Amino acid sequence: MWNVPDINAINYFSFVDEILTNDDLFATFKENHTYNAIVGMSCEAEGEWFANNLKDNNSINLKIEEFKKNDSIGEPAVFDSKEYGFISPNTLRYLNSLQNIQKYIGSLHKKNIVEVGIGYGGLCYILSTFYNLNSYKLVDVPNVTLLAVKYLRALGLNTNLMIERDLKNIRITDIVSQSGRRHHINFAGPSYDLLISEYCISEMDDDGIDHFYENYIQHSKNIYIFSNLWDKKRKEQFLSKLGEKFNLTVFDDPLPHETKICPEKMNYIIMGKRRL
Repeated sequence: MWNVPDINAINYFSFVDEILTNDDLFATFKENHTYNAIVGMSCEAEGEWFANNLKDNNSINLKIEEFKKNDSIGEPAVFDSKEYGFISPNTLRYLNSLQNIQKYIGSLHKKNIVEVGIGYGGLCYILSTFYNLNSYKLVDVPNVTLLAVKYLRALGLNTNLMIERDLKNIRITDIVSQSGRRHHINFAGPSYDLLISEYCISEMDDDGIDHFYENYIQHSKNIYIFSNLWDKKRKEQFLSKLGEKFNLTVFDDPLPHETKICPEKMNYIIMGKRRL
């Protein structure tokens, strides 16, 4: 389901297992190349662009010291951003996502969020620090969700966290008996106010994308998807499927080309509001 080279995935999952039981590794995991091969850390040039893009957002700037706590675990590379002092480019990237959500989705106060593909939980920390969320569901493989919970608890996060540890394509059907007759009830699942996926869903094969659509996307009122699905045909099919239920705003990743790892391949952002 996941279109990532096997060796990268195996090494990543093995390292995550080590982080869970080794506090010395946990204290420095953000600088590890094996980990960063999957959960990439933004570079300084990107950080400078994010800082400049955020400088006029007073609501974010007022909480910047709280946001910078995201850099207190894992030993991420930091730089002097001038505007915010020493801060990691990755924390600034998450703040840029917060700004996008502010602009295109609106307030998340008392909302239910689901994130598919969670990294170490950094975006969850940023959004939970900014908003008084009702709940935040973390969807990933078992050891990654455990790492995120460990990380967020170490930061003292009090948000109502829920974890989904199984990414298999399982449909839930309940069979009940009533008056001697058997009824099959297909549960639609919970309703989320916002689904977030930064790259994860777009890195799946077609079956994987269908799985996440059926289990999460179609049960969400709004979507925020950062995509690196570059194949033209698959991109068009994905956007067409999303467009059946959502009013979409799609725009290219605004980062300057010179800061990107693959400047010839344009990532893009999908914002969607449920059709009435």
